[in-house]
Amino acid sequence: MQVIENMKGKRRKRGITIKIPLEELESQSPYEKIKNHLKKNPGYAYTRAGLMVELYNYEPEHLNKSFREWPEGASGQYTRIRNALVKLEKEGLVSSRKQGRRNLYWWKD
Repeated sequence: MQVIENMKGKRRKRGITIKIPLEELESQSPYEKIKNHLKKNPGYAYTRAGLMVELYNYEPEHLNKSFREWPEGASGQYTRIRNALVKLEKEGLVSSRKQGRRNLYWWKD
């Protein structure tokens, strides 16, 4: 059985991550990050990709391509953002509207 212990304290067995240090965990879920960001910026409407740029520091040039060409993990992050926005909208905290090909989301007053 091969056990790999790397420099950052992650432990893997046969390609499966067993444990990671707590400081590597995200402090806020995408839901909380988006909720806080939209609440602090009620005068703006955001696209899903716009939230990826604002909250997760993706480069706009990397997202202005097909999903296949996005950086690793970006399409999964996009899905988590979409799901969080749908949940916030169902809770009545966010409004949305489709404008052209874009879905825009903003904090509801």
